[in-house]
Amino acid sequence: MQKFDSTTQAHSSAWIFQAWASFVISVTATTIGICYLPVDGWVKGYVGMGTLFTVASTFSVAKTRGICTRRNGLSHGWTKQN
Repeated sequence: MQKFDSTTQAHSSAWIFQAWASFVISVTATTIGICYLPVDGWVKGYVGMGTLFTVASTFSVAKTRGICTRRNGLSHGWTKQN
């Protein structure tokens, strides 16, 4: 297993673009899909809120994992390296 090294190469601009593009495309497609669901408005709202909470909690977990990794020198954010 590779040890955490602060000198590891940063992400390329192509990778960052691809990550953001895929995020925007997936959220847009999901939103359009919810809008065109053949159900009542309250069902669309329920599905939309569930999707919003899922995306928000994903950001929270990713941020927390990154903070734990930097603060504790943890591998994969959860277990100590030898």
